[in-house]
Amino acid sequence: AVAAEPPAAARQVRAPPLRDLEGPYPRVTWPSAAPAAAEGAARIDGAPRYAGAVLDARQEGEGWELLDLRLRDLACRGERWRELKLKFGVSGANVVLEFRRAPAWPRAFEAWPGTEKDAYGDKFVLVLEGDELRGLDRVAPGRDSTLLAALAAIMPRVVAELLAEGESDRCARAAARLAGLPLAEAWSR
Repeated sequence: AVAAEPPAAARQVRAPPLRDLEGPYPRVTWPSAAPAAAEGAARIDGAPRYAGAVLDARQEGEGWELLDLRLRDLACRGERWRELKLKFGVSGANVVLEFRRAPAWPRAFEAWPGTEKDAYGDKFVLVLEGDELRGLDRVAPGRDSTLLAALAAIMPRVVAELLAEGESDRCARAAARLAGLPLAEAWSR
């Protein structure tokens, strides 16, 4: 007996995931070796940490300042980013985080939240105006929101590490504002 083909309504259509269109995502997993005691505690509580920060460029003008930086081995709540590039800065009273989708920039987000484009390519900009973080609604839950929670938490330490004390009080205050957002803990849940 020959099995009948299921009716058209019962057949499933399988489309390739968006990730296949963008290329493979190099997800980094935790090493299989047992962590040292202190490192294991950080992994359990999910506290964000990073191995190093590099200041690629610093630009400033009247009322604005921008740090072009790279982070190495950022980890938070079981997620890890081997390398991350972003711009952090101040424009007037606003705090700005800028990410790009370009060949020279490591991939930061699983689901690209950006809708803007300029001469350098696609970009995603988060702006903290007062107590409101504009653009947060476009960030996917899970890994992508964990990234933002981790960046908010570590930014004061990154700025202090990259700039000499007093070199940029504007960026130090902006990083503290970002870290102090009441939403920062909720992003990573």
